[in-house]
Amino acid sequence: MKKLILITALAMSSFAFADTTSIDDTNEAVTETLKEFKTSQAHDVVDSFTGIKAWPVSGGIKAKVYLKDNKSISYSCHRHDANDPFECHEL
Repeated sequence: MKKLILITALAMSSFAFADTTSIDDTNEAVTETLKEFKTSQAHDVVDSFTGIKAWPVSGGIKAKVYLKDNKSISYSCHRHDANDPFECHEL
């Protein structure tokens, strides 16, 4: 019974994400995050890039750029209007 409740809760949370953001939104936010990271950070910081992780949140996408030496930089991405491109800002 506990497994059924957990599976139902997970399924409902997945549907909630699908209503507010999509894979395309996340993909666009990742692209914009990497552009912002590359243009706003020093050359040595950009060279220490090791990966990126992004996930939907209420009102947009959060992203974290991972660097060497276990460091990271967090970004918040959002749209001002439904048809606007994503804007990403360092937190």
